[in-house]
Amino acid sequence: MKNELYQKLLNHSVSDKTLHVYFGKDPSKGIWSNGSIPKTHTAETIDGNENAFVNPVRHSDLIDVEIYNQTYYSAVIETVIHNDFAMFSEKEAKPIMARRPFVIMGARHQLRAFRSLGFETFSPVIDESYDDIEDCLERFDSMLDAMEKLCKIDPVEVYKKLLPVIDHNKKHFLENKWTRI
Repeated sequence: MKNELYQKLLNHSVSDKTLHVYFGKDPSKGIWSNGSIPKTHTAETIDGNENAFVNPVRHSDLIDVEIYNQTYYSAVIETVIHNDFAMFSEKEAKPIMARRPFVIMGARHQLRAFRSLGFETFSPVIDESYDDIEDCLERFDSMLDAMEKLCKIDPVEVYKKLLPVIDHNKKHFLENKWTRI
């Protein structure tokens, strides 16, 4: 599925407006759209972390400031996309902590599940109708269309409109004790 989604991104007109990273099945052969040589990002703990087994820090948990400084928004594509359930990971936490608007590609009704956790989404500005589409590939096409529309709006205006949502999400994230189920 990841290959199909990546090909759809490459074939969509929003592709030239995005900085995207794709690792496919081999994390050592990442493809970065800006031509840079990727840093080594794996699910392994960072070398030299003496508390790695007590409190592991993974590269995928970190926010890459270089990338965030080159972009206005984030697109989150969950690892598991299954219409029977929604899962959340560090992928949503990163733009929340970085105070970024984002779209989520996951299960059908992923955004609904996100809101059920007490978070707010960005529907005042972003067309989130993609969340209701059952077919995964059609949902991804619709999400890409929403991203393209978002890219046409002045980012300063977007942030003005979405600041209450951005602030709420970060506060909600930080003030809750999230547990593993």
